[in-house]
Amino acid sequence: SDHPVGVIPIELSFGGFGYYLPSTYFANYTIWGHTNITIINFSEVVIAGENVTLSGFIENDLQVPLDREVTILWDGITRTTVTSINGDFSGTFVLPQNTLADNHTLSVVVDDQNFLRGSSDSAEILVMRETELTVQWLGGFRNSSSLVSGYIRDVVGIGLAGHQLDIYFDGEYIGNTTSGESGMFSYDIFIDKNTELGEHVVEIRFEGSYFYISSN
Repeated sequence: SDHPVGVIPIELSFGGFGYYLPSTYFANYTIWGHTNITIINFSEVVIAGENVTLSGFIENDLQVPLDREVTILWDGITRTTVTSINGDFSGTFVLPQNTLADNHTLSVVVDDQNFLRGSSDSAEILVMRETELTVQWLGGFRNSSSLVSGYIRDVVGIGLAGHQLDIYFDGEYIGNTTSGESGMFSYDIFIDKNTELGEHVVEIRFEGSYFYISSN
């Protein structure tokens, strides 16, 4: 298992027998080893527009650390290359703000070199997007309903439909609504007859979801 790798010359000799003359055959055979590259630490959740970071280790089949050029890929596309030192490597790159909010694949690859076969490893990273809420409320009258409207969008301006939004009046929860097409929403606030006259605050809160960051 610890045989040296590389091109190994082989000699086969026949010493002759009876009426058969001696002969010798020479050939070269290649002995390969393999590498083992592993992602050890990585950003499990990244917000679009921020950095993906990772670190890892590479060794051969005899557990000897290797100095190698490591290619880092995002969803199969090369993003950067780094060099391992005594087996250790690390890297970082920025995700564009328009990166799709979804699960993505981070991979590291090392190619064949010095009679050691290349290897790869991968990890799944969740990309989330920030959100923004816009609210319009023109006030109203006591003992009547007043319309609150607005929209919820992600960081690149795409409206987010189907998300629950909680409505607060002067800090008190009064109900919720669900965003519709293009992220638009509306809600009728009933203003109690005992409400004091003057300025009041209507707040909309989005508590976040699997793909989107909370906002208010």
